[in-house]
Amino acid sequence: MRAANNQPTKPRIYVVKEDYDRLLSAALHSDSHGAALLRQELGRAIIVPPDQAPKYIVRLNSRVEFIDQVSGRRSMVTLVEPDEADMGENRLSVLDPPGAALLGLRPGDAFSWTVDGRSQLLTVERVLPPESVNQK
Repeated sequence: MRAANNQPTKPRIYVVKEDYDRLLSAALHSDSHGAALLRQELGRAIIVPPDQAPKYIVRLNSRVEFIDQVSGRRSMVTLVEPDEADMGENRLSVLDPPGAALLGLRPGDAFSWTVDGRSQLLTVERVLPPESVNQK
């Protein structure tokens, strides 16, 4: 999605109320770059009750498959709270910049950030809701 000035626009994001409260607490208790990004994302989020949330949004404990638009590499991660993060197990903290950026997105949404002066552009391909993840 692009604005009139050809800059990427941020997609609308949805956050389930129970996740919002936990995430805000985590973001307020950290001074990291990822926490600042998470606070920013939560500030623009549409907060919804669980029964009104779109089914395939990225939320805590969702498994997310995304593709790097530059390299073509696909990755699958589970978005988790900071104390559950373990990249060896593909468990990405919501306080890591890409984790914060994933929050609330849906398949087809893209997000970008800069690492070491290089722009990264990723597109969400698939989201498995937390219920599906917990059953596996």
